[in-house]
Amino acid sequence: PKLNEQRPFIMCEYAHAMGNSSGSLSDYWDVIKKAHGLQGGFIWDWIDQGILMKDENGREWHAYGGDFGEASHDANFNINGMISPNRRPHPAMIEFKKCAQPVDFEFSWLGDGQLELRIVNRRYFTTLDDITVVWALRVNGFVVETKALAFPTVLPQKSAEVDGASILQALAHHNIQQLISDGDSEIHLDFSASILGATLGATSERVEVASDQITLSTQGKKKSKLPYPKHLILCQN
Repeated sequence: PKLNEQRPFIMCEYAHAMGNSSGSLSDYWDVIKKAHGLQGGFIWDWIDQGILMKDENGREWHAYGGDFGEASHDANFNINGMISPNRRPHPAMIEFKKCAQPVDFEFSWLGDGQLELRIVNRRYFTTLDDITVVWALRVNGFVVETKALAFPTVLPQKSAEVDGASILQALAHHNIQQLISDGDSEIHLDFSASILGATLGATSERVEVASDQITLSTQGKKKSKLPYPKHLILCQN
């Protein structure tokens, strides 16, 4: 496009989801989020076009080119979707969901009672008032505390500072600064944003539409003490 182009630009096919592909989508989305007028694009394509079959033992499988005895075919070329024929997402679909999520989080912790947290609205026309955000503090993979996060109204394509007092209290209560100094714990702060399922026509009560994980500490050379929990409980649903 020419210099100072103001018209929207849409990529007709910026990824081909065939086989072990569709990687590095975040590289595209970093530019999409920064460049004015770059609206996104199309991924080829949505679903694997396999045909449901059953073998002699009644086990289901999906057939494609060459499975019907035809001499001329394109093999698995129609198996190029983001989801399988039975609608199960491929790993690339999980990555794409993360790239295109409507909410992002910006987090900075100086470790001395100072914390900066911003929530970013990636939508173009509506606020985030319909979204609920929950944070969870994890130590060595175990959730030690989780709470809902209150945040102000965030206008489209804007961000807002969020009061992180509850997170600071959790960091202090669980001696996170000391655990980081000890260097033998993996510590993460997770964020999950969800909306009512009915909004998307889903049957579940809430549907996660965005998530993020902030690494506060990676495990050092020492053997993890696994301070949480002290007892392992196995449950069967």
